[in-house]
Formats: sequence, structure tokens, C-alpha cells
Amino acid sequence: MNLNPLKRLGFSLILLAPALVFSACAGAGKKSANELRNHKTLAASYARGGDFIGAIKEVDMAGKQAEGDPEAHLIKGIAYFGLKDLQAAERSYKKALEIKSDYTKARYNLCGLYLKMNNPDGAIEHCKVAAHDLTYPLRYAALVNIAKAHMLKNDTASAERFFAKSIKLEPSNIYSRNEYGKLLQGLSRHSEAIKQFQAALRIAPGYNKARLNLALALMKAGNRETACSEVKKILRNKPRPAIAALVEKHTEKICAVQRNAN
Repeated sequence: MNLNPLKRLGFSLILLAPALVFSACAGAGKKSANELRNHKTLAASYARGGDFIGAIKEVDMAGKQAEGDPEAHLIKGIAYFGLKDLQAAERSYKKALEIKSDYTKARYNLCGLYLKMNNPDGAIEHCKVAAHDLTYPLRYAALVNIAKAHMLKNDTASAERFFAKSIKLEPSNIYSRNEYGKLLQGLSRHSEAIKQFQAALRIAPGYNKARLNLALALMKAGNRETACSEVKKILRNKPRPAIAALVEKHTEKICAVQRNAN
């Protein structure tokens, strides 16, 4: 076929047009994905820094790109939780799970939200799923939440069982030990509580909450001198103002009792 140059050029354009369109679409899709990723990265950074409104705005700036993205809804849920808008947080976490039912991060956060909302059954339901996800690094924390939910139901036997499971799964987790110690203290099992607080402090000597709880347990067990010594250690560590005020209050109570005994 002897086509003239113009006809040959026209023929080539017809052949190339679909490829050009496809390439443009692929490029636009890649650009959209990058933009969404950038928005989510910034939003997560805002949320970590406490700028929850900024986090929500950043996700919203992604527009329709974010509507089908579970992580975007998770970030918004965390931000709403930070703003204490618990209903909006619940909607966002649930939306993330509608999009991706096996999204354990969203399920774990929804569990924590239900604890805050005093909905122990909801918390247990979602944290049990999170605790069974062998790939999830916070399984031990999900077990702690289940224990705390059982405490809300006044089921101390189940609470103790799940605290023990959490510690067995992650023996070095100081939060699990501190919370378990608080349960034991509430049951007047002071010597067992003391062991849990001491175990937490061996791992993290600067864990002021555990040290204060240890002091209170020691006082209840009748060891006021050591209790007084423990609260004074916290003040020497120069804790945050809110913790310092709480510790000073207990220091006065514990150490005043000690002086009176002398």
C-alpha cells in the first residue's frame, strides 16, 4: 500500500491515540494515589501532634479519593476521638470497617471507643476479633481492653483471666501489669498488686503511675515507710504538673500517716 506521508501520519495517529489515552489515565491514577497518600501522611502527623481539626481538614481535602479508603476514615475517627466527638468517631471507624472488614486497626480503635462510651459488650466484641489477629502487634492491648470491659460488667474473674492472658502474651508490657495491679488492689489482694507494680517498675523505673499505685498498695498493706519513700521518688523525677499535683496530694496523706505513727 503506497499511502502519501499525510495519510501515513494520520494512520499512525489513529493507532497511537488509544495508547496515549491509556497512558494519561494511568498517570492520573498514579497522581491521585500519591495525592491521597500525601494527605493521609499529613493528617496522621496533625493527629499525632494534637491538631485534630487540621487532621480532619487534611483528609477532607482529598475529596472523593478518601471516600473509599479505610485508612482515611481511621485517621478521621482518631481525630474525632481526640475532639471528644465520640459519635463522629464511631461513624468513621465503622465506615473504615465497611470498606475493609478485616481492618484490625479500625476494629481495635472502635473497641477503645466503646470502652470510653461505657459499652463493654461492644468493646469485647471488637477487641476479641483484634486479639485473634495473629499479625496485629497490639493483641496484648486488645486483651487488656477486654479485661477492662469485664471490669465495667463487674465480672472480676473474667477481667483477671484476660489480664493474665495479656501479660503471658507480652510480659514486658508495663500498662498490662499496672492495670492488673489496680484490679488486684481493688480486690484487697495487696501483696499480689504490689508484685505487679514492682514488675512494671523493673521494666520502666520512670513509670510514675505504677510507682504511685505501688505506694498506695504498700500503704494499704501497712508498709507506710516504704510507701512514703516511693511517692518521694516520683517527685524527685520531676513529673508533669498534673501528675505532680496528684502525687503531692498522696504524699501528704501517706507521709503524714508515717509521721503520726512515729
